[in-house]
Amino acid sequence: MIIKGSDIFMGARIERNWQSHMQQQGWNQTNESKRAEAGQKAATALELKGHNVVQSGNVKVSISQTAYDRLFTEEGHEQVKNEAEDFWVRNAERQKEIANGREQEDAFWTSTGNQWMVFSKYLYDNGFYDNMSDKDIEETEEILAQITGGMDGVSRWQYKTGVCFSDSYGNIMRQGEAAMELESSTAALRCFADKYLSGEKKEKFEDLVDLYYAHNTEILKDYKHPFEGVEKGIAEVQEGKYPNSSIFEEKIGRQVTEQHKFTMILTKVKHSQAEKNQFQKNISEMFDLLREGTEETDTIWSRLEEIYVNFATANNEDEPLRNYVLDQAKGTFDHMQDYWSKLLKLA
Repeated sequence: MIIKGSDIFMGARIERNWQSHMQQQGWNQTNESKRAEAGQKAATALELKGHNVVQSGNVKVSISQTAYDRLFTEEGHEQVKNEAEDFWVRNAERQKEIANGREQEDAFWTSTGNQWMVFSKYLYDNGFYDNMSDKDIEETEEILAQITGGMDGVSRWQYKTGVCFSDSYGNIMRQGEAAMELESSTAALRCFADKYLSGEKKEKFEDLVDLYYAHNTEILKDYKHPFEGVEKGIAEVQEGKYPNSSIFEEKIGRQVTEQHKFTMILTKVKHSQAEKNQFQKNISEMFDLLREGTEETDTIWSRLEEIYVNFATANNEDEPLRNYVLDQAKGTFDHMQDYWSKLLKLA
């Protein structure tokens, strides 16, 4: 939709309803009539000193003059409308700031905190939603938002992207979790294409998936979990790396909780680029199996958990530590399993 000269897409359902609204003759007159009627009711109570009273049936609500003006006058209506438009325009300008020209080659920079919208806009522009009900559109966009939700969360943390247009997953993930989420969401988007698209539409959608993968791979190069630096600093103090660090030893304590002990172990785990590449390859193969549907899903998820824990712990066999790592990643696994279960149930 065009708002103050800017073309802003906020989802297929909103876009379609907006276009429909713009085509309806007499919409403004109808709503003007409703506002006038409400204003008439409110006006009868204006004699109450310092109050405006709006009556509906047997209920009277006392409101301020400012609120009254915003609700029941044309000037107030226009003010609210302008404020809303300014909000969306500012948000669009924030996306342009983040993109910094990169959107010319990579469409996902136009909405890196809501990447599902790039896919939905492609579907909208190519008639995918034309014969769908609002409910069906909403459900389709919801699953797209779930699929990209993990990577959207990474971008929101990295770039302070502004408005979130969905209820998608916003957990702040460890680096290994984020790498796994990228492989999962990429395979899930391809699964979506398998189920819903064909021919040239499918090919172009898959080109977008390739771009999505490249976009988020680049973002993950600079991504760090916000607590990693703090945890590393505590570990270095405890190890006596800094002069006089023994001063802090009494406060931090060598006899730490089991959780803290595990955290300190994990801060020492380092991975070479080759190990990271192999981890992503192994994970990707598992998600391809999910997409193909050739093996039991429970078996695949168990193998995914094992691959992730082996990577996160550097193959440490300590069972309590492994359980701790898996528990910390539970939110990520639950999120992935949720959208995959929905995808795999689709006809």
